[in-house]
Amino acid sequence: MKQLHALAFPMKFFALILILSFQSPAFANNEPISGDEFKNLLGEQQFDLQERLNAFYSYSDGFQVTGPLDPLNEGKIDENLDMLSVRVICPDLKSCIEAVDKLRDSEDFEVETFNAQIIVADKLYAHGYRGCLAHVIWNGEERTVQFCTIQHTRWLIWAQKVAFDKELQEQYSKLGEYAIAVSDYFFQIDNGRLDAAKPKAADMGIPASLEIYAPAPDYVISGYDNYKAYLSDNKDLKTSFAVGIVSFVPGDSLLNALKVNAPQVAYPNKEAAHLQGEYRKFFQRGGLPNIIQTLDKEKFESLNPGEYFFAVGLNGSIRFGRELLREEVKRIEEETGNKVPRANHAFLFPGEPILTAGAFFIEGVDPSRIVSVNAQSGHYFYSNISSTVREDISERSNDYLLSLGHFFNALDRLGIEYESILISKF
Repeated sequence: MKQLHALAFPMKFFALILILSFQSPAFANNEPISGDEFKNLLGEQQFDLQERLNAFYSYSDGFQVTGPLDPLNEGKIDENLDMLSVRVICPDLKSCIEAVDKLRDSEDFEVETFNAQIIVADKLYAHGYRGCLAHVIWNGEERTVQFCTIQHTRWLIWAQKVAFDKELQEQYSKLGEYAIAVSDYFFQIDNGRLDAAKPKAADMGIPASLEIYAPAPDYVISGYDNYKAYLSDNKDLKTSFAVGIVSFVPGDSLLNALKVNAPQVAYPNKEAAHLQGEYRKFFQRGGLPNIIQTLDKEKFESLNPGEYFFAVGLNGSIRFGRELLREEVKRIEEETGNKVPRANHAFLFPGEPILTAGAFFIEGVDPSRIVSVNAQSGHYFYSNISSTVREDISERSNDYLLSLGHFFNALDRLGIEYESILISKF
């Protein structure tokens, strides 16, 4: 493998980042978010509240505190539909109810009102949403905290673009009824009935394109091997600090420049059309939400050697899961006769844009050590169902590489070392 070590670095290179960044971002259309829209996106995250809730609900217990699902309200959703509130995503329905009770009994928050009954399905609102909303006074301000499971989140992701669309509501009179049926379906999954029958939109006059499992677009590059070959053909770096090589170990000045100048761009999931089907397959195969973990120093030191897929959220947290090679998956399935539940990048921050994504590789135990990292993510950067896939791979892949500066900044905050790390696009 061709690689470059300890390069000197022309700082003027980073002046090109803003020029190269994607223009006219649109959250709702899965386009990158930059400029003033990016600043607005960060401004609506309520990072102070997220930090406090993170201390209150430990991610080591499977909780994930995260920002609003649609903070810019691009879906033009009524304010009482909580696409706009900080969320506590709970590992299951039981822990969700317990989390609500914990907040209710806390002296840290002054709870104004609760809709806790929604979570146990005694009452539905907004066409079937079952999450719980807590309106609290915290730091002298009125805030809203939302408690939900992954299934609640799945419903919101779908409803944002379908059930809450006023034009679609007018066009299809039974859309609200179908939304409740979808909510009931997810509620059954939350209660362990993984073989629950999906609601049939056609029975209510709803087209397949609006179904919870809507048909996904065809691949742009046919054949997985052809797609991988196209990636491989474009793995060489084409930047002002590295040309014609496929990887490099940065010197101190280059590494610092990557961190300081990490692009101020957020990337939505380009493969959102696949998300519900991916979740369906994952849960039917026995997958558990706690397969998704949040990185801290203690967790890092316990990791076994191997490959881990990761993403960095808007709040700077790193979420990750263990990556299994296709050959390993095939071997396990042949030996056990069972399909392996596989998570992916889109599960890490479901429905939200991220700052970067890729894979890191661990060697050694006690101590564990990150030896390499890349920015390869089909969901966020190189989607094979996106019309821009060829341009993303051939023209924009070097920009995606620069986003790894956010990964290094996150490792610094966690106190995780990464000396002599090898960096590549794929």
